[in-house]
Amino acid sequence: MAWVVLALRPQAPPESIQAIISPGEGGPVEQWFVRDADVLAVTSGPEGREQLTPAGIGPLTEARLAGADAATMKIRNRDGAVIGIASRLAGTQGEDRAALWTFVLGRRGTLAAEVPSTDPGGRGRLAGGTEEFAAVTGRFTEQPGPEPGLRWRFELSPAP
Repeated sequence: MAWVVLALRPQAPPESIQAIISPGEGGPVEQWFVRDADVLAVTSGPEGREQLTPAGIGPLTEARLAGADAATMKIRNRDGAVIGIASRLAGTQGEDRAALWTFVLGRRGTLAAEVPSTDPGGRGRLAGGTEEFAAVTGRFTEQPGPEPGLRWRFELSPAP
């Protein structure tokens, strides 16, 4: 058995992280983003859609994961400071594609979100979390490649 440990300390001190950035219909809305250079690792099954990175990373070989992609990346706040790590597991079933996100945000806690295959617009729900996100409910939106140099933009909003 081998263990692999990845540790990344946020570059911004917790007290400087701007959590809530704008009011929304049901309460505050929070936005994060990932730059292309923030992607740490990506692996895919043989039918996956993502390119493997970094060089030398192996593909997913389990038959049930043939159409899956798994990625790990840094996430940034509106000021561009690294505030944590995110992982995304996406899979296909026919032409449909669903995704599960996990965000690790240091002292703020963790958050899970899912985007069902039935929503091609990248809209899903906040599934739960720990610490600051322990009782969170609401909506989650993923925008892939919203502009040059950005890989993802996320928006979290509370349930109306």
